[in-house]
Amino acid sequence: MTLENLLKIKQLKNEAADKREFERLLKSAVDRLNDAENKTLSYSSKFDLAVDHF
Repeated sequence: MTLENLLKIKQLKNEAADKREFERLLKSAVDRLNDAENKTLSYSSKFDLAVDHF
């Protein structure tokens, strides 16, 4: 199913772009990926940090 289809059936709402929100989310994702590279963490913790935003 495409994003356009989800909009048509009202399962998705079209939102205006927000540069500050995008930058905040991007920084959070980068921070979590960097944290996931910490060698002292368990594999499950690394996985949780790496995929939390997906």
